[in-house]
Amino acid sequence: AQYMIIAFNVKNEKLKIIPSALHIDNTTRPHVCTQKNNLELHKLLNEFNKITGVACLLNTSMNKRGEPIIESPEQAYELFCEKNYDALFLQNCM
Repeated sequence: AQYMIIAFNVKNEKLKIIPSALHIDNTTRPHVCTQKNNLELHKLLNEFNKITGVACLLNTSMNKRGEPIIESPEQAYELFCEKNYDALFLQNCM
């Protein structure tokens, strides 16, 4: 499941832990990350798991409803300012 192309059923005991990552039929399309295929993301997931007990993060497209997906750092910053988000991460910068 390295490329998010396969949907998997989520175990009943995990449904309440990751509700935002679920499809309506309680499946999800995970991007399985290993040290070998993405070391930096793997480190981030491990640290997040230490803090929260949840070893996953939700990745979603960044765009306004009805608008195309953001394609540049400038567009991301404009949307960040408009929507008053808490944080914006671009590469290694917050």
